[in-house]
Amino acid sequence: MRRIGIFGGTFDPPHRAHYQMAQQATALMRLDLLFLVPAWQAPLKNDTPIALPAQRAAMLDLMAGANKSWQVLTYEIEQARPVPTIETLEYLMGSQAHAEYYVIVGKDQAKQIHRWYRWEDLAAKARFLCFAREGDYSFGDDTVFYRKFDFDSPYSSSGIRQAISEGIDVESALMPQVYEYINTHGLYR
Repeated sequence: MRRIGIFGGTFDPPHRAHYQMAQQATALMRLDLLFLVPAWQAPLKNDTPIALPAQRAAMLDLMAGANKSWQVLTYEIEQARPVPTIETLEYLMGSQAHAEYYVIVGKDQAKQIHRWYRWEDLAAKARFLCFAREGDYSFGDDTVFYRKFDFDSPYSSSGIRQAISEGIDVESALMPQVYEYINTHGLYR
């Protein structure tokens, strides 16, 4: 049975921590396929992404690079509205029903898992993989999470956007292709 990962977010912009989480999930869970899913807008956030949906998808394509097991799935941005993860999963299951699904989340989303739309249905159809700082799993119901991975990174999309707007160089926080794309398109200035 194929093992498929779903890694969603606004990815505004995608950075090295996103890349590292995707790499670790792919390797440790032996995923056959990982879908990187840019959101039109995150369902539990009120702020609208700064980069256009097509720009965020393009940056994810660049981040995925030559990794043949990673694909950018634009289903959520094509809906032009906030899309709950259960809807994306059911969309994927329509064409790839015979697979094991894994949903990748960081600690911030893990804390809110019980607020996700139809989270119980999602937990019944997919396994949650949580990335959090070592030993920092104080976010409630442990039974929801199939696997927890120790993960620590100084990078955040909001911090990168702020640094760029202040003229601070963020090259070390981004994959080279994404860094070049941001500079070429003048994003976050």
